[in-house]
Amino acid sequence: MSGFGSRFAMFQRISAAYRASAKESLPRVSFKGIDSDQIVAQITAICEANSDQTASTMKLPFRLYVKQSNIKNAGFGVFLGPCSGTLTVKQGTVVCLYPGVVYSSIDPIFFPSISNHFVLQRMDGSLIDGKHSGLSKYMFKSIRKRELAWNRVEYDNQWLDQRKEGESNNWNIGQLINNSFNNMDDANVVYNEFTLSQSFPMQWRQFIPNVPFAPEEENIFGIALVTTKDISFSSLDDRVELLASYQSLE
Repeated sequence: MSGFGSRFAMFQRISAAYRASAKESLPRVSFKGIDSDQIVAQITAICEANSDQTASTMKLPFRLYVKQSNIKNAGFGVFLGPCSGTLTVKQGTVVCLYPGVVYSSIDPIFFPSISNHFVLQRMDGSLIDGKHSGLSKYMFKSIRKRELAWNRVEYDNQWLDQRKEGESNNWNIGQLINNSFNNMDDANVVYNEFTLSQSFPMQWRQFIPNVPFAPEEENIFGIALVTTKDISFSSLDDRVELLASYQSLE
């Protein structure tokens, strides 16, 4: 991953003053994304289309791949490809979800956050820990087991093992998307917040990669990656790397 500084919670407050003073000189992503209701509508449509599937074999209107990023020394990145029938993914399409444990602003996240560049902060102060290893992985697996035992709710945990090259079998890999650090005009996805209320069908939560830290929390406060422009492909074999503007979380 690249460009951690402006992306993650521990740096967001520190960089806020700089971003405000440099606002006029920084290129910005003109499309700020879509609202929570629109995101939930797209998630619902995908879940309905996969109602006879499992999270390990999701059917999506596009294809996702994990492979070496085009950015030097950035490690893996996420690439988007077309499905048969269309060579364009439209602006405003949810292409990935950001996985992990969701902590409210008062939940204890100090120890999981140490040396953790995958903690992403929402505008409401809640935090999502998208790290796939160490204490973060242990916390996610433990809370997932709690939800399964107490509430009979199963959340997706496939993302914990998807840091390997190849086609992804679902869209819960938003933590692997790199930053268009050198030129923010290259950004083709933006972070958008959404909320899944308690009315969201329990059987569909197997497709959601987030678990609430607090056992009494029934809503899911998530972050989706939404395309900022139409992404066109020259052929069915074409791949475009997804790049985010970490300074434009909405």
